[in-house]
Amino acid sequence: MGNCLRTKELNRRATVISKVNRPVTKKKDEIEKDIPFHRVTQTHHYTVRYPDHPPRKETATYRKAHKALCIDDENAHCFICSVTKNRGSEANHFVEEKTEVNSMLSLDGGGKTKPPLDGGGKGRPPLDGGGKTKPPLESHHFYCEKAAELAIDWIKFGKIAKNLHHIVTGVCIGDQFDWEEVAKNPEIFVDSVHNMIVLCKEHHIGAKGGIHHLPFPVWILQMAPKDGFTFIE
Repeated sequence: MGNCLRTKELNRRATVISKVNRPVTKKKDEIEKDIPFHRVTQTHHYTVRYPDHPPRKETATYRKAHKALCIDDENAHCFICSVTKNRGSEANHFVEEKTEVNSMLSLDGGGKTKPPLDGGGKGRPPLDGGGKTKPPLESHHFYCEKAAELAIDWIKFGKIAKNLHHIVTGVCIGDQFDWEEVAKNPEIFVDSVHNMIVLCKEHHIGAKGGIHHLPFPVWILQMAPKDGFTFIE
C-alpha cells in the first residue's frame, strides 16, 4: 500500500513539473486578443491600360537575373516572410496550416503535385544536390512591370532613379545604367536584378497575400507583424 501511494505521489510531481516546464504557447485568437483591432473591408475595381506588346518571352537578361537571385544565391529568401528555398518561413504566411505546402507547390485538378515554376513559366523545379524538390522562390519585376516597359519614359525615369535605391540592396539604381540605351531596349533595366525582388509564391501571386493582388501599403505590412497577428483575412 505504501509503495502504491509513493508511486502515485511521484507520478503527480512528475506531472506538475512537466506542466511547469512545458513552453507556454498561445493560440492565434489568444494572441490577437492582446492587440485590439478593427476590420476595414476594401473592394477595388479598376482597369489597367498596358501598351500593346509582342507575346511575352523569357529574355536572356531575365534568365540571368532570376538564376542569380533565386537559384545561385544560397541566402535567397522572400522579401516579406524570409522563407528560403532550403527552409520554412520564420514569419507567418497568411495560409491555413493544412494549405501551407500548397502555397509553395501548385496542385492539378486531381490533387497531384505539379513541378513549381521557375519564374519564367517553365515547369523546372529547383533541385538540391540530392535531387529533391525545394520550395520555389520567384522573381518579381518591382519598379516596372514587364508589360508596361514600352510606355515608360526611360529618360525621365533615369533622372528620378538618381535618388532611387533598390528596396533590398540599397544600391542606387540611377548609377547602374545608361538610360538612353535603356530607352532603346528597356529589358536592359526591366529584366535586370536592379528591377527584381525575390518573393515566395504566396507573397507574389497569392490571392490573399500577393503583391499582384494587394495595394502596396497593405502588402508591405506583412513584412513585420507582431507574432501571431495577421493584417489580412
